[in-house]
Amino acid sequence: MQVVSPDKVTASQCRSAAKEVIAAWNFDLETMHWTKPERVDQPITLRLLSDERVNPQVRASANPNGRVTVRLSLINDPSLLSTFAHELGHIQADRTMGSNVSKVPDYYFEGHGLLMNWLYSDHIGRDHRHGAAGQAKTIMTLTPDVAQKLLTDPDYDQKHITSMERLGLFFVEYLRVRQNAPDAVTSIRKVFELVGQNRTFEQAFSKTYGLPLTRAIQDVVDLFQQTQAHPADRLKGTCFERYVSQ
Repeated sequence: MQVVSPDKVTASQCRSAAKEVIAAWNFDLETMHWTKPERVDQPITLRLLSDERVNPQVRASANPNGRVTVRLSLINDPSLLSTFAHELGHIQADRTMGSNVSKVPDYYFEGHGLLMNWLYSDHIGRDHRHGAAGQAKTIMTLTPDVAQKLLTDPDYDQKHITSMERLGLFFVEYLRVRQNAPDAVTSIRKVFELVGQNRTFEQAFSKTYGLPLTRAIQDVVDLFQQTQAHPADRLKGTCFERYVSQ
């Protein structure tokens, strides 16, 4: 891994950040169990930037070429570790799908990123109750109409990115619960790898989950409709359930 920066950074800062990135990267690799890890486990570049050079809304970001950009002020922030797992998860997914990554809707792609965030937080013992409770609250406040738009209208979800990302995590969790599966990771990996083999997202989704994408989306919208009076009920069985009252 290469560490670069146009700003004044110490060797200690570089080593510390690199160590944490490598740990998160390896966790993502081991968790996803990619069937062709050689496509994924290629060099990455860590770019450290001063806050003045970074959008204040951005903690860290990643691009398909394997470059991770991080705000210098966050290097010693424990919450950044989970963000690493999120962003590095995007890079691994990008590399698995290659040029076909654009076939995957943003809510599903970001749902995977947030899932890696959660799993890594649990793995390192980081308390993420506050953030998780906020995400659970978002899911409980979404109306059926908004949920449908977030899952079917790419233009709409780009105007409501936070809600889109959180609904994406709920979507993959809902599918896990619906299937009575032990985890959501295996299904996501299968979808991404099938897309990388030139399947459409709809084809990959149907083959993996055993139902059409349109049916899954309608199931979620129907659930939101049925639980409008008691929205906490829509979180039962998902990773959000334990954070409802927090």
